[in-house]
Order: sequence, then structure tokens, then C-alpha cells
Amino acid sequence: MTPDYQGRYAEFAVIDDPSLPERFQNYIIDKNKIGEGPVSLCYHAKRIDTNEAVRLKVIRRRLSLNPEIVELFQKHSRLFAEFRGSQIQPFRGTTTHNDMLIFEFGHLDGISLRSIITENAPLHPDLVALIAQGTLQALNQIHGVRPSPGMGNLIPLHKNLKPENIFLTSGGRVMLTDIDMLPFCHLSDRLKLALPYSLNVYESPEQLLKAGYADRRSDVFALGLIMLEMATGRYPYAGGNVFEIRQNIREEYRENADSLYPSYKETSVRSLTKSLSRLINKMIEHNPEKRMQTLMDLETSLVDYFSGASYDYPEKTLTDYLRLRSFQTERARKKGFIDRLFGG
Repeated sequence: MTPDYQGRYAEFAVIDDPSLPERFQNYIIDKNKIGEGPVSLCYHAKRIDTNEAVRLKVIRRRLSLNPEIVELFQKHSRLFAEFRGSQIQPFRGTTTHNDMLIFEFGHLDGISLRSIITENAPLHPDLVALIAQGTLQALNQIHGVRPSPGMGNLIPLHKNLKPENIFLTSGGRVMLTDIDMLPFCHLSDRLKLALPYSLNVYESPEQLLKAGYADRRSDVFALGLIMLEMATGRYPYAGGNVFEIRQNIREEYRENADSLYPSYKETSVRSLTKSLSRLINKMIEHNPEKRMQTLMDLETSLVDYFSGASYDYPEKTLTDYLRLRSFQTERARKKGFIDRLFGG
């Protein structure tokens, strides 16, 4: 999927790129950006006091100068402190530099799912399901977070789930980053701060129809789209640019998902693909009432999908895949007619 984002990043690069000096406060900065979004830029850095590698998420200058954005930044710093888990990128705190607001996160030694999809998709259906299972476990660490006193009726969600925000570590663990950053985009739009457009084309229809709204089914929808893209190497909502794609999501205008899957010669892989496609179709239902409702439903479906498989150490399986970029299925081979006839 390579939609045209109309050069919006280039348009603001000169006037709004929040550059950092090589050394400031307690940090030594790697000058190469590791990521860029509509509201922020990310840099690798090293803490001088502990020599630890960290990731700095620097909010764009025009946002950092706005009082409402500052208030949201402070609220999110409290929210991020609540998100703790072995599969969530650790939040380390906040700082400022030249009026720029900065979130500090722990460093991740891994590769983004976007890189894996770009380089290796379509993936074997079992590999898709294993990565989905790891993502599900990470989402459970978010959805299970209880709102803190004073946080109102906050429902813990990711809301910003996309391949760029899912990492596989060198040890085969699935990690989530950039949790719940969309409120910065929505507030910036309301304040008419003229930012680069959000590149998130994994938001659910209900999120796009009502800005700022989401529930736990919204994360299920996003994960379903990501699984579909892993399994097929293709994205179902075609469009010339991000606006057309998002409108197509609102109107449920997309290719038939079943037509996107590759044709496998092996009968066993074809059967697994059909099982996986049925699961994904339940996750990407346009109507949230008809969609798979909870992560528990997805967990049950994945257990059923893996019936007969022996992935006892899924992190090792993912580690081997990252190292070799080759996937070895761990399912017992079903005996064919000749084997059964001669007792093989």
C-alpha cells in the first residue's frame, strides 16, 4: 500500500521540524530521525547519567506552543504512566527544550511490523496468527488497565494500532508503541493548526465517522486489517490518497477480502488460509455490532485456529523467523492415501 500523502511532510519540514542539538540536558542525540508522524518526530538518544538508550518523541513546535496541547500533553503523561507491561514500550517521563514538549520512552531493540510486511508479505497463515497472538497479549495489557482517579470515564485503548506501531524484538516478543496519540491529531484539527495529515488508515469506521470516538472493538478492527495485510501483502481499501482511503473505510468500499489471499498449492496451507480468513472477516466487519466484540473472543478463535499445532514456544519461533526470514510450520503432517494404505 503506497497511497499518495500529497507531500504534506515536505511542506512543513523546514518551518516545523523540531531539531535537537547533539547534546542537551541529560541526552546525547542521534541526529537521524527514526520516525515522523503528524504531531511529532522521534529520535534515538542516550542518557548521559545512565548510558541507557532511549527514544524521544518530540512534539512539533506549533503544537507545543498551544496551551490546550500543553494541557493534553500533561494529561497523557499521566495516562502513559498507567500503561505498564512487558509488551508495552516503557514510558520514562517528559521534558522540554526550547518550548518543545518531549516524551521519553525506553529503547526497543527490534523491527517494525511495517518492515516485515514490506519485505516479506504475504506471510504463512500460522506466522500471521502467531504475530496476532503476541499483539493480542500486548493489547490485553492496555485494555486491562484501570483508569486512575481523576481520569474520568477513560476506556484504555490503543486507538493508534498500525504496523508502524507494532515491533518484534530480537527475542521474538511483540511490543506496542505510540499508544493513544490520536487525540493530539483531533485536537490539532479542531484548533486548525495545519499539521501534516494523519497517515493512519487502520482506524475503524466508527472512529472516522465520529472523531475521537473508539471502543475496544475499534482495536479489534485495526488488528484485523493488519492481519489481512500480513496474510495477503495487500490493503483492501484502495484509494489515490489518504483522504480517499479513509472515505472508503467510512463507506465500506473495498475489495472482497477473500480475493486478496494468494493461491497456495499445498492443500494444508489452503485450509489454514481459509480458517484464518474466516477469523479476519469477523474482525473487520464494518458494523461494530456484527464485529468480533472482545479480545477474549479473538483469543478463543486463535486457540481454535491453532488446534493440532505445536507452537509451544512462540517467541522462539518468531526469533528464528526474524533471524532466518524463513518460517517452518509446526504442525503434524496429515497422512495421505498412500501412507494410510501401506501403514506409513
